Amino acid sequence: MIAEFILTALPWFVGAFVVASILVSVLFNISGIWERMPSDEELAALHADPEAPPPPRERVVLGQFGPFVTGRRDVAGGWQEFKGFMIGPSLRLTRRDHGVPSLCNQGFPEAIAKLINGDVTGRLRLGLTSAGLILDGSFTPQKIEFTHRPPKITQRYFLQPKPRRYRRLTDEEIATERELIARRLQQSPS
Repeated sequence: MIAEFILTALPWFVGAFVVASILVSVLFNISGIWERMPSDEELAALHADPEAPPPPRERVVLGQFGPFVTGRRDVAGGWQEFKGFMIGPSLRLTRRDHGVPSLCNQGFPEAIAKLINGDVTGRLRLGLTSAGLILDGSFTPQKIEFTHRPPKITQRYFLQPKPRRYRRLTDEEIATERELIARRLQQSPS
């Protein structure tokens, strides 16, 4: 009797899960290009020193299939890979850094960069707000301690979360940016 119940209920449960996943990805869709917004501390630093260069643009391309989310951010010398899941408006991601030159740019010696290439370097916990235009939450970086001689990782641990906020780029912003790039390419000598 229990076996019959399980055989009957299992397809219904799986079907309900698939339907719920599709609804969640439609109601709380985060696929697109997201740009990091400066934190209050970064804005205060800009106001304190108007001559200081603005922080570099940090853009992440996210894709979603049901509750599963993947993303990528290209950086000099490599890329950052994001993977996680979304339950309702709550998003949980892990970040992996790829590319030895990219990790060296972050201050790691080459031997250590080779060891941590592709490893988890942070976690994001974000919530979708403002009609699906803002992801607001925190980024928890991983501290990686090491010795130089011999090159060895001695300890890894997560630091305190830092506020993190992203805004979804609109189709108009993306189209305008593409037009500007196309004009620059046409104007540049070959």
